[in-house]
Amino acid sequence: MVRSILCVAILCWITGPSCTGEKGFKTTRIIVDTSFIKKYEDPLLSYIDLTGHTKYLTGNFSNTVNYKVRINKPTYLFIDPIAFFAYPREKYILALDKNGDVSLSSKSKINLSKKAAEGEEMEKYISALRPKSFFGYSNNTPIDTILQSEQKVINQAKYYSACLPKAIDSIAFIMNISLKRKEKFTKYYTARAFEPIYSFYFGNKVQLQNNKLFTEKINSLIPYINHINDKETFFTSGRESVVRSIINALLPISKEEIADEEDIKEDMRFVVKVLDGLAESFSLAYIMNIAIDRDIELSNKTYRWFYKNCNTREYRGYIRREKLLKKQLEKSQSKKPANLLIHIDDNVKTSLEDLIKQNRGKVILLHYWASWCIPCRDDIPYLLKLENELKDSDFISIAISIDKDLFSWKVMSDKLLLNPKNSYCINPAGAQPFMDDYIEAIPKYILINKNGEFKTYDAPEAKSSELKNLISKMLSE
Repeated sequence: MVRSILCVAILCWITGPSCTGEKGFKTTRIIVDTSFIKKYEDPLLSYIDLTGHTKYLTGNFSNTVNYKVRINKPTYLFIDPIAFFAYPREKYILALDKNGDVSLSSKSKINLSKKAAEGEEMEKYISALRPKSFFGYSNNTPIDTILQSEQKVINQAKYYSACLPKAIDSIAFIMNISLKRKEKFTKYYTARAFEPIYSFYFGNKVQLQNNKLFTEKINSLIPYINHINDKETFFTSGRESVVRSIINALLPISKEEIADEEDIKEDMRFVVKVLDGLAESFSLAYIMNIAIDRDIELSNKTYRWFYKNCNTREYRGYIRREKLLKKQLEKSQSKKPANLLIHIDDNVKTSLEDLIKQNRGKVILLHYWASWCIPCRDDIPYLLKLENELKDSDFISIAISIDKDLFSWKVMSDKLLLNPKNSYCINPAGAQPFMDDYIEAIPKYILINKNGEFKTYDAPEAKSSELKNLISKMLSE
């Protein structure tokens, strides 16, 4: 079966299960035409969540499919190898043109292919101007050498910034790009002008830390990120990941050490003190999301403080949605799924509830995956390493596949060396209600404590050290 990945790499946050009545989130419809399905069977929808992880949404393709993607800001659609740009409240049709090439049209008649071509050409010309990437010196390099190079990088970035407006004017004239599009390109590339400096500091993080200069250097980047106040530029130029790296390096209580509401409040007060505009709003939402993911109880007063100080509607709406989703997931644990899990060795059917009861007294990691999911497969070696490190503790990892083809599931499970004792697949005959209640995207990790209580519905991925830290903490409780 030919599989094509319909990658919707959302440089913003996207909802999982449907929630209604939230400000800031609009429905974007993506209609996958039968002409596309005939050539590319079972295309998969993926997105990048707040923490930068790629997650895949499941779909069943037989005839024309109507996806409802609820987004709150401009979105990149990647239909390999073509990139398109989508907006909230739009309706797009994914099909094949008369030449058999992928095309995406919208009801507003936007020429998306032309825009993608313009962006590709502009990037080609601008990249020739941009200072070359710097990968960092060795740990033995003298700090004086690093500081001399720093000044060269800063000068190159300033020269690049000074050249940008005229360069974009010239390219726009040659390509006959509209004034509105030219202004967008200018904002986009200007917002990225300090990237060489940012890369230099993080590329030489160890040496700068050893000389107690890293915090000072990262602080010098704050004016750059505070300066970006155009939403579309901030959402689509990758500024969120840059701000996340900078704020993680400066928080008084690091992301790994955050344990209670007081830690959350202290970090948010720091953000309000040093950041402005979109960078401030994003960082506040980022910290609040850490609390929600880790099940840190927050008072209504803390939520009110956040809503008052976060001045960007999209980020306020995201936190409202996450709070609501958490409540819905907490309710779902009271539901009793039927015998929907099939064991890999003997095909015996069981339920998730029974599995949890059988392993009472242990910390349980539920790992949802599929044989066709590349990020899932990439995570499994890290999962096996984690299992080996914790093999002498009261910890168990249960792999649950959402494959519809049981043969593919078993072959891939064997190839990836998954423990057959704890390997299950959701029974395809009744999978959808189960998935609606428990998972919205894969790979997904859920942690259950020794009392059989769902504690973390969106645990970090196996490659993250945070997951082991969370499990160790639960083992000690």
